[in-house]
Amino acid sequence: MKATRVISIYALSCVCATLCCVAGTARAATYSLAAIWDPGRYGFPQAADVAIDPSGNVFVAHGYRITKLDPSGKFLTGWGFEGKEEGHFKKPKGVAIDPSGNVFVCDSQNSRIQKFDSSGKFLTKWGSYGYDAPGEFGFPQGVAVDSKGNVYVADTGNHQVKMFDNSGKSLKVWGSILKGDGYRHFDLPHDIAVDSQGNILVLDTDNHKVKKYDSTWHMKKQWGSKGFLDGQFDEPKGIAVDAEGNVYVADTGNNRIQKFDSSGKFVEKWGSRGSGDGQFRKPEGLAVDSEGNVYVADTENDRIQKFRPSVPLKKVQKGLTVDNVIMLKDLGIEESSILKKIEDTGTTFSADDLEQLKKAGFSEAFLAKVSVEEEKKEEEKEEPTENGLAGSWQLKAAGIKVDLVLGDDGKFTWHYEADDETEDLKGTWKKVDDSTIEVQDEGDPTKSLMPCKLTGPDTLQITVEGVILQFERK
Repeated sequence: MKATRVISIYALSCVCATLCCVAGTARAATYSLAAIWDPGRYGFPQAADVAIDPSGNVFVAHGYRITKLDPSGKFLTGWGFEGKEEGHFKKPKGVAIDPSGNVFVCDSQNSRIQKFDSSGKFLTKWGSYGYDAPGEFGFPQGVAVDSKGNVYVADTGNHQVKMFDNSGKSLKVWGSILKGDGYRHFDLPHDIAVDSQGNILVLDTDNHKVKKYDSTWHMKKQWGSKGFLDGQFDEPKGIAVDAEGNVYVADTGNNRIQKFDSSGKFVEKWGSRGSGDGQFRKPEGLAVDSEGNVYVADTENDRIQKFRPSVPLKKVQKGLTVDNVIMLKDLGIEESSILKKIEDTGTTFSADDLEQLKKAGFSEAFLAKVSVEEEKKEEEKEEPTENGLAGSWQLKAAGIKVDLVLGDDGKFTWHYEADDETEDLKGTWKKVDDSTIEVQDEGDPTKSLMPCKLTGPDTLQITVEGVILQFERK
């Protein structure tokens, strides 16, 4: 294609890359919004962090308080006022729970850690502002507790990580008070997490990286750089791990959540900037419960959002998925009405499905009326036909519209609209193999090879300048 035209298509690819948080979520993310706990109900001004205790209760650090909720979001208790006294806070930024249910709060602007029992009763505190002694902090932002009860603090202003026993005795100081990016150096680390194997994950915020160490503080892995692509970050401020060792990062500047496997391989992402459902404004903290639900401190929206991992499709007939049924319950639909929908759609469930519904709070009477199918059958996939690439396709995203026609006669047209800019191309195309087409603009003798494949009978992916564009059949 001509250079001038390549530029406009490249511009499209860049815009689509910035939209990948939205478009990618719709296509591939396996998390669905389960609940929003917002200021209108509980009040979470500047929600900074969230933690889950062994019983599934949720603790939120916000404003000058700690609030405790049950797993459904019902208020249980809360404590704290602005100040320096015991049990008071100045911008609590991190919260963590030990195996016994004790609560540790990173009291940031007081440069100390405070420890409470599960009901909010003050137990002890340690730390003061400074950088010489192991127990001194420079406005620490994050705290974590391992399975033995050891406490890890992201000492943000001192560019260090510090380890203590459960009563506050110093055990280890890692990193230099001078910021850096070596294997044991940090630049404003904001959060820290410990996985079930004792590995320590440090969120090295201003280096835009995750650094993973074993329990003896030998580096195992690091990943990340500044940017908006998969695996890149913009001043991330929250990190958490699940029971399988998957790593979740609150990518604060990019207003999204990213998930990685235990080796640091990118898995998925979701979110975009905004105040709508599933959107974020500078999220700072997050946590994962024993069932894999992800809780996000959506800081500048003053709320907590809860996301549920989707259940793989186990349906063998037309009908509802397990997630559909759970969402109906979350919307307040009565069980009798949900049963009617299940009957009308001919839906059947497996034993695993019933277990998921039981965990979601459905009654025994409801479960008894839902049929069980022991043998799970894979959903049949419709294979695209040989000439399935041909047809009229369209891409729409945030002010962009692209109409693409791949004709049966080997001719193509491309119409692009964005704001006041338009572009029209036409020429010929042909299929090279199952994942590539050859395109030639009639005004340019150069032939272009483009990755192109059907991901479903009505979904076409084309890669332009390394960015995947997803078209739907018109």
